[in-house]
Amino acid sequence: MRRNRTEVRAVLDGAPARLALAAGVLAVLALALLTGGASAAPGPQAFGPGSSYSALIDPASAPAGFEAPAFDDSSWPTPSAPFGFNEAHCGFPTVTTAFPLGSTGYFRKHFDLPANAFGVHLLGTVDNDADVWVNGHAQGAHIDSGSCQVNAIDRHVPNADLNHGGGNVAALKIVDDGSTTSYFDLQATYGVLGFGQQPTEVEKASAIAPAPTVQITDADGNPVSGASVTITLQTILGTGTLSGTTTVATDATGLATFSNLKVSAAGTYRLVATSEGASDTSDAFVIADDVAACNGPCSAQGAQGGTSTQAATNTQNGALAVAVFTSSPPTGVCDGLVPLGAGTFVNVLGSGSPFPDLTITWQLDKKLVKQAGNPGASKFNICLGAEDLGHPDGVGATPWKTKSGGDAVGVVDPDFPGVKLFWGILPDCPKKGKSAGPCVLHRNKTNAGDVVVEFFKPAPWDGRMYGG
Repeated sequence: MRRNRTEVRAVLDGAPARLALAAGVLAVLALALLTGGASAAPGPQAFGPGSSYSALIDPASAPAGFEAPAFDDSSWPTPSAPFGFNEAHCGFPTVTTAFPLGSTGYFRKHFDLPANAFGVHLLGTVDNDADVWVNGHAQGAHIDSGSCQVNAIDRHVPNADLNHGGGNVAALKIVDDGSTTSYFDLQATYGVLGFGQQPTEVEKASAIAPAPTVQITDADGNPVSGASVTITLQTILGTGTLSGTTTVATDATGLATFSNLKVSAAGTYRLVATSEGASDTSDAFVIADDVAACNGPCSAQGAQGGTSTQAATNTQNGALAVAVFTSSPPTGVCDGLVPLGAGTFVNVLGSGSPFPDLTITWQLDKKLVKQAGNPGASKFNICLGAEDLGHPDGVGATPWKTKSGGDAVGVVDPDFPGVKLFWGILPDCPKKGKSAGPCVLHRNKTNAGDVVVEFFKPAPWDGRMYGG
């Protein structure tokens, strides 16, 4: 499912010819929600039946330490497993090429696991005996199947024995008694820890709602209850800290619900969930300074480090949010602009079509202005990275026109996959009529010496602003 959200980004240039300043604005629609549920199907495969192995058959002496992950098996042959994982194949033909009748085989299988893998289930057929290790850890007692017994190898590997987010090694010693048949095959599935309800944008120091959830299923697709899940905060931009109940046990459905998580300061963040070495990272989300419900005209505002932003719109849908925090535009756009002040996101939450226009007033404290040589108010421009709400991935979007008359440059957003922002310096708005694209309405200075710039972002454009 693609999560539906939007962004806007921009920058003000307040330098003489050689210098520029920065602050910012962004609009983000609410994230579409994912809900977790128990799966009836087995988990994903780490490797399937019929896979190839590094295998040593009937060596002159047992390879000492072959079960250890660091053991060098590069010189071992790599045959395919004899047949598919299927009882009907067991015993035919009488002698297989990969595992001859009456032989002893040492098998090693290298496989990768994602960071959010939660346990592994090894399930396999053997004729006749097997010993199993994963990453050097023995997996239960010696297996004596007595004959070509399907699923005689049946081992649930705990998280403590796994390398999450990296390489793993399953090692097996297989012995055939030499009577009629020889056979071996194996598969590995793994469980999954993952976010269900993703974190969404709220006002700082307010509980994230709906509450984020984490779902855990085992390698057979069953919910894992009673697992302790801990949430931590990963900062993309901002200085916020996480509070609330950050460790929760999964319930009978394998779900851990975090009902009172709060972030103290505006910014862009992710949540990281961990349990028994498995981990998953949430989608990026914005924490706002201010969120205002919209039932007609509404406004929201925020401030940080000498920069303040107030946004206004007129919509019957959702809410307007403003977040101000230290940031800068991406490299390769708005060349010559030197960021000063703070970045700002202006977000329209839960808004449907038609998308609302935004008017944004940005103010930079005189102390920051003086750092740039105290230029005149007319020297300040805005660099905006704006998303077309109707074409968030940029496909089919017509770039808005920059101050130079060229097209804004499309840049994929690094924090919100699937979103492309069109970047450039804003032109001045026309003296008559409504602009088809983002533009600067007014620039002036207050009696106190603060710079104030007002700009316009018509629908369907939305994004982040930087300036100075």
